[in-house]
Amino acid sequence: MERSMKKTVIPDIRTASIKELAEFWDTHDLTDFEDQLEEVKGPVFVRKRKECIPSTGGKYGHAAVLAVNFLSIGVAKTPMDAWDQAVAAYFPHSESARNKSCPRAAFLGLCEIGVVKHIPPGHYTRSQKNKQYALKALACLEKDESLRNQKDILWSKVLNGKPRKSNEQMDVVVSLWNAKMIRHHSN
Repeated sequence: MERSMKKTVIPDIRTASIKELAEFWDTHDLTDFEDQLEEVKGPVFVRKRKECIPSTGGKYGHAAVLAVNFLSIGVAKTPMDAWDQAVAAYFPHSESARNKSCPRAAFLGLCEIGVVKHIPPGHYTRSQKNKQYALKALACLEKDESLRNQKDILWSKVLNGKPRKSNEQMDVVVSLWNAKMIRHHSN
């Protein structure tokens, strides 16, 4: 008696979600599908120009956006884990950069009060100062969106003109703002 074995098929990258692809490859090995692979000539992933998100962000801002993406597709379970994974991707060789507390606390402070899309409110940080800086920056951006291109001026407004060096808190806020990952009060 012959057994009928159903052949597992690789999900179609054009129609499967990122989560479906991640779940599939978590449980399968590419070498098991060599007979299904085909050579592709030319670019596979092409982002149309109009889909690009304007960015004035540095690495901490990009890490904040990546952390939100990690949470939205289920790669990370908590904002803290998402942040840690994201900064590890951007700063693989610098423990001090990965452990920088100000941008982390600004990100977690925004997550804590529920203004970051895909993240429910919760208790994520003990830092009140950096959370307040981030919240004040959001209030300034809601009044004057042009500040998203002027992080130094935004920082000055947050501090009411007091001289103090920023520690990348504005990079986090502005990058999340530009990526449209902030829930506005009017939303």
